[in-house]
Amino acid sequence: MKTFLSLAYLFIFGGVIGYVIELFFRRFFSAKKWLNPGFLHGPFLPIYGFGLTVLYLLASINFQFESPAVNYILTLALMGICMTLIEYIAGIIFIKGMNIKLWDYSNVKGNIKGIICPLFSLIWLVGGAIYLFGIHPFIQISLNFFIDNIFNFSFFLGMIYGVLLIDIVISSQAAQKLSALAKNSKIVVSYEEYKLQRTIARKRNKERFAIFNSSFPQIKQFIKEYKEKSANFVGHIIYIDEEKARKEAEAKAKARESMRIAEEKRAEAKLQAKLEKDRERHSK
Repeated sequence: MKTFLSLAYLFIFGGVIGYVIELFFRRFFSAKKWLNPGFLHGPFLPIYGFGLTVLYLLASINFQFESPAVNYILTLALMGICMTLIEYIAGIIFIKGMNIKLWDYSNVKGNIKGIICPLFSLIWLVGGAIYLFGIHPFIQISLNFFIDNIFNFSFFLGMIYGVLLIDIVISSQAAQKLSALAKNSKIVVSYEEYKLQRTIARKRNKERFAIFNSSFPQIKQFIKEYKEKSANFVGHIIYIDEEKARKEAEAKAKARESMRIAEEKRAEAKLQAKLEKDRERHSK
């Protein structure tokens, strides 16, 4: 039970810290605005919750190699791989399941479906090194304090998870509407773009509590404008069945080529038959 509660604590702690990191990243580097990051309304990013839990577990493993350097290198390599894998799984779930892209690396070299890329894998690796050599001891101290007072904190931890569950339900309402329209339009939409447009509309309409309202901007209008705008910029729009369409196009091309070859053979056969008849006629 203590192990389960400890992991639950790490998940919440990581999700909150990750939210703060992404909030400031958007403000000063990407969107240049105070923009609520992630899928949820509240200050929590589940992907960072999973990330911190995995980093803690990997940092706690003793691989028992004679050389400490080998242990560190193996641990860091696993951290980079696991964080990239978590990012890929989270991204592909939303793309395949909901036609929503939570982040987009399409403009970064070497990206895979805009979900992961070498640059951010390197960033995760550096982040893993910072955690292993600088943060892990403090996380361990924090976790030990939690375990020593587990009965006092478990109630509050349960309350936090209750609020998180409510947030998931509320956040899913807008996402489901957006997902349905995106599927009908056969595109994957950027959730960041949707939230940015919703924030602008909320300020324009002076809606203080529109964070719980899934109608700003109207989702249909957003999908229409997003599709029109994205059609002019490579990488901003992804057609769901592009792989299927590519295969169908290749199959049709092969079929056309086969028909062309067959037609040429039939024409050649007719010509040969005609020449044969002409020779028989002349011989008579």
